[in-house]
Amino acid sequence: MPNQRRTRYFTDQKLQGSLFATFLTLEILLLSASLIYLYLKYNQIIEAELFKIHAANNGLVVSEMLFELSKVIGLLLLANLVALGIAHFTWNRYVAKILNQFTTVLDSIGQLKLGPKSGITPLSHEVLDTLEQWRGIELRRSTSIRTICHQIDEPLLDDPAGRKALSERLKELRIHISADSKTQTPL
Repeated sequence: MPNQRRTRYFTDQKLQGSLFATFLTLEILLLSASLIYLYLKYNQIIEAELFKIHAANNGLVVSEMLFELSKVIGLLLLANLVALGIAHFTWNRYVAKILNQFTTVLDSIGQLKLGPKSGITPLSHEVLDTLEQWRGIELRRSTSIRTICHQIDEPLLDDPAGRKALSERLKELRIHISADSKTQTPL
């Protein structure tokens, strides 16, 4: 059975790395603050109960401690939900920027505008870099096809020797097109 282990853990190391570091820092700070708060609150509750030795124990200590713990857990949950909402918004905005630029470049390629991209704020991403390489290959390929096509003269069709030259040009064009299609980088 082939190895099915995941080899790529991040789709975008720059953004996901910073989000991971931010969340790790946030969790450490939240848990530290929570533990300090609980320590101080529990200390207050226990000290208040220490001087009530001779009074009847009515079990309020445990309920007070559980109330403080539930407040801390609620606040931790709320802070984590807010952080996840911010991360979701950040991730969606980043992906939308990449997809907008990707769509713009693909639309210009679809309209056979293969020249350098203009009016697009450059983003650095592996997908966009691959698309740019492919656009460059297509530009070179279309330029060479156009050059070969311009070298074909119509008067060659009337002359038998010209037909042979035309046939050679078409073979050259076929060879050129098939060679370029083999060197293209897949998206």
